[in-house]
Amino acid sequence: VCDGIDDDETILAAINALPGNGGRVILSEGLFLGDEIEIAKDNITLEGQGHSTVFKLPDGYSTDGIYMLRITSSDVTISNLCLDGNADAVTGLQTGMIINGATRLTIDHVWLQNFTEDGITGSSLELHLTNSFFYNLGDDGADVNSFSYSLIEGCTFKDIYENGIDTDGATYSTITGNTFNNCTTGAAVELEQELNPGWTEYCTVSSNTMTDCAIGILVNSGRYNTMVGNTIKDCSVGILLEDGDDYYSTYNVISSNMITGGNYGIKE
Repeated sequence: VCDGIDDDETILAAINALPGNGGRVILSEGLFLGDEIEIAKDNITLEGQGHSTVFKLPDGYSTDGIYMLRITSSDVTISNLCLDGNADAVTGLQTGMIINGATRLTIDHVWLQNFTEDGITGSSLELHLTNSFFYNLGDDGADVNSFSYSLIEGCTFKDIYENGIDTDGATYSTITGNTFNNCTTGAAVELEQELNPGWTEYCTVSSNTMTDCAIGILVNSGRYNTMVGNTIKDCSVGILLEDGDDYYSTYNVISSNMITGGNYGIKE
């Protein structure tokens, strides 16, 4: 039973009490206070009741490098809850969710709001991020490395200081049906190879709506990517193709996008 004092310890104890083959922890509606819950078991589901289930940093918290959830295992589902960094009432740097090499991670109907850094950061293969909300973040919405065989669909990104979605090692992945508004200094969607030089390839960015961002879609070292059916409005650059060291952007398909306002529609 959570009582508003160190609720993170109570939730973690419930997770650790599950059998070795996994299980489910369900949170009620209400406010839960704490930080740093690590899910290290496979086949775990952590589920709330929607935006009314709020896991929040307490007022007056003062620590750098803090996170709300860390996931280091496989086949984990996080759904129907809100992570709130309480940025106006705490000091230091906070991140919503850290992913350390998790595989087949599902994040659905999760709200990540009021963090001084990223909503989500880390590396994950076969990530499914759907129907989630990113709001008032001091860095990126979702900053995901090893972004392969993954899907981001139906999410909303609003008032993000840098990129809505920032990927590294992006291959064979789809970003579709998302809404981006006011990614102040970055791109709504950035597909790149930054940490490990190579190609950004075989990704699809489709049917997204991007408004008031510095860049709509940025592809770095990209080949065989498809950008189709996106609506890009009032972004300084609609679609930007960049070359990396020895890896050039080539053989990309750009089709049926509506780009209005801004300085450039498509720029290389």
